[in-house]
Amino acid sequence: MNFDLYSYVEKLISTNRLARDNAFLYCRCSGAAGLEEVMQQWRRHNNFVAVDDFSDGRLFRAPGGGYFTRYIFTIFIFARCRRDDMTDTLAKLNLCRTLRTQLYSRFIRDRHTVPAIRYMNAEEMIFHEYSAPALNGCTGTFMQFNVDIPTCLCYDETEWIG
Repeated sequence: MNFDLYSYVEKLISTNRLARDNAFLYCRCSGAAGLEEVMQQWRRHNNFVAVDDFSDGRLFRAPGGGYFTRYIFTIFIFARCRRDDMTDTLAKLNLCRTLRTQLYSRFIRDRHTVPAIRYMNAEEMIFHEYSAPALNGCTGTFMQFNVDIPTCLCYDETEWIG
């Protein structure tokens, strides 16, 4: 199965009115530690959507008997805010919350037609928020969700020597 969440989210960010109107920059990062590098590298941008390209996962057997590989994805949404200005911080956090909600609603709409998210667990999507400025003066949120890909574990003798 061709699974490309990164291109899908990049397209969503480029076609979402809120993201475009607020100049959100799409990028990829490797874990939360990679966000500092992203924000230092892109000092000329104020708003970011970063998809973590480091994914945890697990293999499991579903109640129906089939096996699946579960990938856990994280998308960070951050907006730069003025230092020591809680009004601006809250406004930017609300901007990030609104974009997160719009992404969730699009995921749910596209879940049955877009291969990249066909197996997304839309019943439970987790998020966390930074209510105070963090990461180079940004506030925001990150969201996590599971994608369970059917996995064939049929034993094939030709894959083994001896």
